[in-house]
Parts: sequence; structure tokens; C-alpha cells
Amino acid sequence: MTQTMPNTASTAAPLRGTMGLECGTEVMTLNGIRPIEALRAGDRIITRAGACSLRSLRRTAGDGYALQFDTPQVVLLGEGQVHSDTCEPFRA
Repeated sequence: MTQTMPNTASTAAPLRGTMGLECGTEVMTLNGIRPIEALRAGDRIITRAGACSLRSLRRTAGDGYALQFDTPQVVLLGEGQVHSDTCEPFRA
């Protein structure tokens, strides 16, 4: 019997959970896909709810990045989706 690993967002996307998203993580914006470290407050980020203005980008304890909006969002990445408040993968 052969075991296989499930293909989930947590194995496909460069995530660190509450430590934030790794440098180089690709985030979908209205101006195309951009690395997370290139984002700035006011950029329009693609979310499951539509395009939302980024309030701020903050560094986390583990040298990751966290996206902050007026309300928590599910953010679309180059590969996968994450919750903006926890940086955990979104599973539909």
C-alpha cells in the first residue's frame, strides 16, 4: 500500500503560520503578482471578497510579513490562499 501526501495549500505555499509569510511570497494585486516585501500601504490586494486596500505590512517575530487590512481577509497568493490575520492557509 502506497501513501501519498495530500496536495494542500499548506504544502504548496511558502507559509510560516503565525510567524508570517516568507520573503518572496507572491501576492496577487490589481497591478499583477508582486513579492510580499514590495507591497506598501494603500496597494490594492486581491482577496476572496474583491480588491482591498492594504492598511500596512508589518514584520513578524520570525522575519516574516503580515498583511493588515481594516478587517481580516482571505488573500490570494501566487499559489494558495491565506487568512490575513493568522497567515494560516485557507481551505474551502
